[in-house]
Amino acid sequence: MASFPSSRHSARGTSRAGAGRSSRGIRAPGARPGSSRPPPGGLAAALHALGDALDRDLGDRLSADGWPAISPTRLRLLEHAAPPGTGLPALSRALGVSRQAVHQLVCALRHDGLVTAGGGQETGRPRPVVLTDRGIQLVSAARAHRAELEQDLERRLGAEGAQALESLFALVRSAE
Repeated sequence: MASFPSSRHSARGTSRAGAGRSSRGIRAPGARPGSSRPPPGGLAAALHALGDALDRDLGDRLSADGWPAISPTRLRLLEHAAPPGTGLPALSRALGVSRQAVHQLVCALRHDGLVTAGGGQETGRPRPVVLTDRGIQLVSAARAHRAELEQDLERRLGAEGAQALESLFALVRSAE
């Protein structure tokens, strides 16, 4: 089964901060002012709920393995930084957030001993983000648990349901 879309992004690829708004910035019918959640019910809410449940289950499994709590956003950054030498601009594009937000995430991950570099104080130019051994171990554990979660979901949905969900995600990705 294909990877699940990020629970932090809507079907249009916007961050949750923009959920409830159309591409023109107009609030969608039923969206609550000041809320980062889509209106109750509907496909978008179901997709968000699925992503949130998978994130929560992944966090629980990593905690059971002895890993400290880590946000889904930080974990996604680590996974996108897995190719050695990924820079802040590429991470920013991959996560759909500003370079400043990625810089803050990288600083926190560096403090936790999960990445190195990402700064560039000597030259003023950004250096690539590199996972430490501990960061590599965390990404490996997260990917193994995510594969287990996807298998569990496939079993619960059955072959037809899993295929329908995969087709839906393919349709959503093609519309982006």
